[in-house]
Amino acid sequence: MRFVAIKSQVQQDMMALHRVRSLLIRERTALMNEMRGLLAEYGVVVAQGAVALRRALATIVEDHEARVSDLLREILSEMSERLRLFEERLKRYDLRITEVKDGNILLSVHTEDGKERDRAKKIFETGGAVDISYTGEASVPKEQKPAVH
Repeated sequence: MRFVAIKSQVQQDMMALHRVRSLLIRERTALMNEMRGLLAEYGVVVAQGAVALRRALATIVEDHEARVSDLLREILSEMSERLRLFEERLKRYDLRITEVKDGNILLSVHTEDGKERDRAKKIFETGGAVDISYTGEASVPKEQKPAVH
Protein backbone atom coordinates (compact mmCIF):
# COMPACT_ATOMS: atom_id res chain seq x y z
CA MET A 1 0.00 0.00 0.00
CA ARG A 2 1.27 3.43 -0.83
CA PHE A 3 0.71 6.30 1.54
CA VAL A 4 0.66 9.94 0.50
CA ALA A 5 0.51 13.07 2.55
CA ILE A 6 -2.85 14.80 2.74
CA LYS A 7 -2.81 17.97 0.70
CA SER A 8 -4.18 21.23 1.97
CA GLN A 9 -6.81 23.11 0.00
CA VAL A 10 -4.15 25.62 -1.07
CA GLN A 11 -1.96 22.80 -2.38
CA GLN A 12 -4.89 21.29 -4.27
CA ASP A 13 -5.76 24.70 -5.71
CA MET A 14 -2.17 25.16 -6.85
CA MET A 15 -2.15 21.73 -8.48
CA ALA A 16 -5.44 22.53 -10.24
CA LEU A 17 -4.04 25.80 -11.55
CA HIS A 18 -0.94 24.06 -12.90
CA ARG A 19 -2.97 21.26 -14.51
CA VAL A 20 -5.32 23.65 -16.29
CA ARG A 21 -2.39 25.84 -17.34
CA SER A 22 -0.67 22.77 -18.77
CA LEU A 23 -3.85 21.89 -20.68
CA LEU A 24 -4.01 25.41 -22.12
CA ILE A 25 -0.39 25.14 -23.27
CA ARG A 26 -1.10 21.83 -25.02
CA GLU A 27 -4.19 23.29 -26.71
CA ARG A 28 -2.30 26.42 -27.77
CA THR A 29 0.50 24.29 -29.20
CA ALA A 30 -1.99 22.16 -31.13
CA LEU A 31 -3.65 25.28 -32.54
CA MET A 32 -0.32 26.76 -33.63
CA ASN A 33 0.73 23.48 -35.25
CA GLU A 34 -2.59 23.32 -37.11
CA MET A 35 -2.08 26.87 -38.37
CA ARG A 36 1.44 26.00 -39.53
CA GLY A 37 0.08 22.92 -41.29
CA LEU A 38 -2.57 24.92 -43.14
CA LEU A 39 0.02 27.44 -44.25
CA ALA A 40 2.40 24.68 -45.35
CA GLU A 41 -0.28 23.31 -47.67
CA TYR A 42 -0.17 26.68 -49.44
CA GLY A 43 3.62 26.58 -49.59
CA VAL A 44 4.16 29.01 -46.72
CA VAL A 45 6.63 27.55 -44.24
CA VAL A 46 6.75 29.14 -40.79
CA ALA A 47 9.43 28.43 -38.21
CA GLN A 48 8.46 26.92 -34.87
CA GLY A 49 7.70 29.26 -32.02
CA ALA A 50 4.86 31.62 -31.25
CA VAL A 51 6.81 34.73 -32.25
CA ALA A 52 7.60 33.47 -35.76
CA LEU A 53 3.99 32.39 -36.26
CA ARG A 54 2.58 35.74 -35.07
CA ARG A 55 4.87 37.63 -37.44
CA ALA A 56 3.91 35.45 -40.38
CA LEU A 57 0.20 35.73 -39.58
CA ALA A 58 0.36 39.50 -39.30
CA THR A 59 1.95 39.67 -42.74
CA ILE A 60 -0.43 37.16 -44.32
CA VAL A 61 -3.65 38.56 -42.86
CA GLU A 62 -2.86 42.13 -43.91
CA ASP A 63 -1.18 41.37 -47.24
CA HIS A 64 -3.89 40.53 -49.76
CA GLU A 65 -1.26 39.76 -52.41
CA ALA A 66 0.08 36.77 -50.43
CA ARG A 67 -0.02 33.18 -51.67
CA VAL A 68 -3.07 32.26 -49.58
CA SER A 69 -6.73 32.55 -50.50
CA ASP A 70 -9.17 34.98 -48.94
CA LEU A 71 -10.94 32.09 -47.26
CA LEU A 72 -7.73 30.83 -45.63
CA ARG A 73 -6.90 34.39 -44.62
CA GLU A 74 -10.29 34.61 -42.87
CA ILE A 75 -9.78 31.22 -41.19
CA LEU A 76 -6.30 32.21 -40.01
CA SER A 77 -7.66 35.48 -38.66
CA GLU A 78 -10.24 33.58 -36.62
CA MET A 79 -7.60 31.11 -35.42
CA SER A 80 -5.32 34.03 -34.49
CA GLU A 81 -8.09 35.38 -32.29
CA ARG A 82 -8.38 31.99 -30.57
CA LEU A 83 -4.61 31.97 -30.11
CA ARG A 84 -4.77 35.42 -28.53
CA LEU A 85 -7.47 34.17 -26.12
CA PHE A 86 -5.29 31.20 -25.14
CA GLU A 87 -2.40 33.54 -24.42
CA GLU A 88 -4.58 35.88 -22.35
CA ARG A 89 -5.85 32.94 -20.30
CA LEU A 90 -2.31 31.69 -19.79
CA LYS A 91 -1.27 35.09 -18.47
CA ARG A 92 -4.22 35.05 -16.07
CA TYR A 93 -3.24 31.58 -14.83
CA ASP A 94 0.37 32.67 -14.42
CA LEU A 95 -0.82 35.63 -12.35
CA ARG A 96 -3.11 33.43 -10.25
CA ILE A 97 -0.28 31.01 -9.58
CA THR A 98 1.90 33.82 -8.25
CA GLU A 99 -1.01 35.14 -6.15
CA VAL A 100 -1.80 31.89 -4.35
CA LYS A 101 -0.58 32.26 -0.80
CA ASP A 102 1.26 29.54 1.10
CA GLY A 103 1.28 27.36 -1.98
CA ASN A 104 4.97 26.61 -1.94
CA ILE A 105 5.89 23.27 -3.37
CA LEU A 106 9.00 21.33 -2.51
CA LEU A 107 10.41 19.33 -5.37
CA SER A 108 13.28 16.94 -5.03
CA VAL A 109 15.35 15.51 -7.86
CA HIS A 110 17.78 12.71 -7.21
CA THR A 111 20.55 12.07 -9.69
CA GLU A 112 24.13 10.91 -9.70
CA ASP A 113 25.02 12.88 -12.81
CA GLY A 114 26.08 16.52 -12.64
CA LYS A 115 24.74 17.18 -16.14
CA GLU A 116 21.31 15.89 -15.16
CA ARG A 117 21.39 18.05 -12.02
CA ASP A 118 22.21 21.12 -14.12
CA ARG A 119 19.44 20.22 -16.56
CA ALA A 120 16.89 19.87 -13.75
CA LYS A 121 18.01 23.20 -12.27
CA LYS A 122 17.59 24.89 -15.66
CA ILE A 123 14.08 23.43 -16.04
CA PHE A 124 13.12 24.73 -12.60
CA GLU A 125 14.53 28.19 -13.36
CA THR A 126 12.67 28.30 -16.68
CA GLY A 127 9.48 27.40 -14.83
CA GLY A 128 9.94 30.33 -12.44
CA ALA A 129 11.09 28.33 -9.43
CA VAL A 130 12.82 30.26 -6.69
CA ASP A 131 15.21 29.21 -3.95
CA ILE A 132 16.77 26.44 -5.99
CA SER A 133 19.55 24.67 -4.18
CA TYR A 134 21.30 21.38 -4.37
CA THR A 135 23.43 19.32 -2.11
CA GLY A 136 25.69 16.42 -2.73
CA GLU A 137 25.92 13.40 -0.56
CA ALA A 138 29.33 13.01 0.97
CA SER A 139 30.89 9.62 0.60
CA VAL A 140 30.55 7.63 3.73
CA PRO A 141 33.98 6.37 4.69
CA LYS A 142 34.31 2.65 5.22
CA GLU A 143 34.61 1.58 8.77
CA GLN A 144 38.01 2.41 10.08
CA LYS A 145 39.67 0.43 12.77
CA PRO A 146 39.85 2.35 15.99
CA ALA A 147 43.28 3.63 16.81
CA VAL A 148 44.96 1.64 19.57
CA HIS A 149 46.88 3.72 22.08
